[in-house]
Amino acid sequence: MNNYKHDFGKRFRAFRKAAGLTQKEVAEKLGYSSHVAIFKIENGRQDVHISLVPKICQVLQCDPLQLLGIHEDYSAP
Repeated sequence: MNNYKHDFGKRFRAFRKAAGLTQKEVAEKLGYSSHVAIFKIENGRQDVHISLVPKICQVLQCDPLQLLGIHEDYSAP
């Protein structure tokens, strides 16, 4: 498994939970037809195109640099 995808998925899940959203709710807000895509993202099985990051951050109410894991002060919510 790609470590970056796995780590991104862990951060995605942490921010989703901190926002109080279910996988289904996030899927709907991002335009996915099913929560399965969110499950795959959170488990490091699906890539997220960089162009989707701003929308994800809007939905999850998080900073893009934190979500991407490139902010020095990253800490999971």
